[in-house]
Amino acid sequence: VLSEPETALVLQGAYDRFFDKILSSSRTDLAKEMYSRSTISGSDNTKIPLPPKRLLTPADIRSLEAFILDQATNGKFVPVDKQIDNIESNEKSFASSIEAQRRLASDIRKLFATRSDRIQRLADTLLRERFFRSSANLRLQLDDDLQFKQALNCIRDRARYDAILQRSSSL
Repeated sequence: VLSEPETALVLQGAYDRFFDKILSSSRTDLAKEMYSRSTISGSDNTKIPLPPKRLLTPADIRSLEAFILDQATNGKFVPVDKQIDNIESNEKSFASSIEAQRRLASDIRKLFATRSDRIQRLADTLLRERFFRSSANLRLQLDDDLQFKQALNCIRDRARYDAILQRSSSL
């Protein structure tokens, strides 16, 4: 589950605008690699080569933070609690408040300082979604899903699995 600031950045297009910027300028190599992998069609016998789990470098994440901070100080983003039905008028009124912009910038810095790994995973997932079918994305997400791994381990442990089934049949 995303935090409110993370949700706000996704909903307000922060990641998409950043990807548009870097894929057409500083990371054309990444765009070419992702596009070439995504155009391979997999049949039943062929696995589509997945991209690496980490697409963006630490430098890319620092650039993402700088990009979002720049957008925030220019009134392009508003915190979740300031959102209303009419986003455009809200952005204009919020942008006029220097103090509110400073608070937002501080919140963004805290978010990147405390949740950088999570931001990395979210950014990688959102970038991957631009190029790959949902089945490829799902395979990558399941690799990182702790509950899914625990469930698989339970199923593979036949005695444990049978014990669970016995308990459920006695209910």
